[in-house]
Amino acid sequence: MFYELIKQHIFFNGNKRIATYFLLHLLALNGYMLDVDEPEELAEFAKRVATSNARDRERELEYINKQVQADLVATEAWKLFRRRRGFFWQT
Repeated sequence: MFYELIKQHIFFNGNKRIATYFLLHLLALNGYMLDVDEPEELAEFAKRVATSNARDRERELEYINKQVQADLVATEAWKLFRRRRGFFWQT
């Protein structure tokens, strides 16, 4: 869905933002989140997908899957990590 929301231009404006929000929301509903250092990383991720050639769809889908798997973390594990580092987690 992330790829299709970006590439099909379903909305008049904000396709990359909506697709990124959808991805993050879907992960959160299933108890996961993406562990990224900066929000700009997500923006660059979406931008790369948007500027990809439509003929490279399968390669881009593999790239998306690989990137999401690399940054995927269970929400509970993230809470424990943050507590050990001294960060406060508010639920």
